[in-house]
Amino acid sequence: MSKRKPRKKGQRRNSPNHSDLYTDENPKGTIKGLKFATVKDAEASVRKIKKSGRGHNHKTQAAIAMEQRAIAAGKKSSANVYRKFIEQQKKKTAAKNESLVKDYVRSLLIESMKMPSDLPDSAYVVIDDNNDRYFEVVIEDPDTPIFTAFGATTLASLQVSKAPAGYCDGAWQIIGAAAKDGYGPLAYDIAMEYVGHEGIMCDRSSVSEEAAKVWDFYLNSRPDVKAVQLDSVRKPFLTPEDTSDDCTGEYTLARHTDEDMAVGFNPYENEKHRKKWIDHWSTKKYVKTSGSPIIDALNEMNILYYSYEEIGMGITENNLRRGK
Repeated sequence: MSKRKPRKKGQRRNSPNHSDLYTDENPKGTIKGLKFATVKDAEASVRKIKKSGRGHNHKTQAAIAMEQRAIAAGKKSSANVYRKFIEQQKKKTAAKNESLVKDYVRSLLIESMKMPSDLPDSAYVVIDDNNDRYFEVVIEDPDTPIFTAFGATTLASLQVSKAPAGYCDGAWQIIGAAAKDGYGPLAYDIAMEYVGHEGIMCDRSSVSEEAAKVWDFYLNSRPDVKAVQLDSVRKPFLTPEDTSDDCTGEYTLARHTDEDMAVGFNPYENEKHRKKWIDHWSTKKYVKTSGSPIIDALNEMNILYYSYEEIGMGITENNLRRGK
């Protein structure tokens, strides 16, 4: 069992940097009267959780907390009662997640995107976020050496940086990526879900041909992803009175369409330039509209961590950046 990390004074609720079993993170939503002293207490508590009227995830987290407390107190039989209920909840979650993605799963297969269920048994995901304007998504598999530039066990690595304040509609830019086949798009989806409504966008100066396929797929083949149009920061022509959506991107657009636009981009007088800016995948940010089914699935599998210090802990939690 992982060593307890008590919540420190001033530390925010639901921080991934503490694991205090006896701190009530959300007292308004607490299901009162849960016990683990005896098997009968645990069984009665599970019935109380089922009838509580709380959401599916809330019920699961309550049961996990009680299971961990029972284990810490040496009440293995009571812990098993909670574990049985948790496994039942997992099956319901799996069915729910399958329902969320069923409308576009065929498209994902066309893209050869790996899903959480495709990850090796020893794999895990880290969203390493210790900076207000930068984070990384890393998919690791210690049992399968890959030997890439990003690490011997790395299946995918994604570096994500915040756009300059007041520009690009608050989007996050993918500034670096490396992945084994199929794991790259999975890392992109994790990043997209993590930043929520702020969305992700491509690098503003360099996008590989492989990455270009991912962005084009988001624009044209993902009904669960919304493309939000950005304006040109050099020559704003879509929303000239609003600078918040102004963004660079002429170089990437030129590289993937017409090299002449890199230095001569003029949407005011050139209709071709104007149309290409509006139609192209590189001039948009992308927002997931179906919630966070990938992150939910990873959390349910207990293989998503929000810092390298957490790896090996028995519980992970949904900690979307948009919730901060």
